[in-house]
Amino acid sequence: MKYYVYTHSLDGEIFYVGKGSGTRARRFTFRSEQWNEVVGNRVDNVESNIVCYFQSEKDAYDFETKLTALYKSVGLCRANGSIGTHLSDTAKRLLKQKKIGNQYPAKEIVAIFPDGKQIKATSQKAMFKIMKEKYDLSEGTVKRLVKTKESFRPTFKRHKVLEGLILKYSS
Repeated sequence: MKYYVYTHSLDGEIFYVGKGSGTRARRFTFRSEQWNEVVGNRVDNVESNIVCYFQSEKDAYDFETKLTALYKSVGLCRANGSIGTHLSDTAKRLLKQKKIGNQYPAKEIVAIFPDGKQIKATSQKAMFKIMKEKYDLSEGTVKRLVKTKESFRPTFKRHKVLEGLILKYSS
């Protein structure tokens, strides 16, 4: 089945319900401002759970709307700004065109390691690729470090050698 409805939880609380396909439930990029405010710098702690699969996108949207309304009625789903979002094909096309038309040139990013070593990349996406392949850091962690300019505080032992890592745009 192609479509599904999923939840995102943090500290055992369901804070978001969404509809997706492919890897959308586990991809924490291109999220709303509300979603990012709820998660903050704890993107590595977000749990994703697929609730139900559907053959049609309309059935998935309908279920997403009902599930979101149910959770909102008991004080959950803080990151859902609305109850279900069903965009027409025309609206989707216009949003895609707007996004393509508003792309900015890539900015060079530098990774500064605790030992002073530096790695430069031509864009955030290129830096993510490097950090994923060499150090197993998630895309969400890379984006958060670039956005907040904070030094890295590892959650997992495998990342201990990266403690203090800073990712920032080159000046």
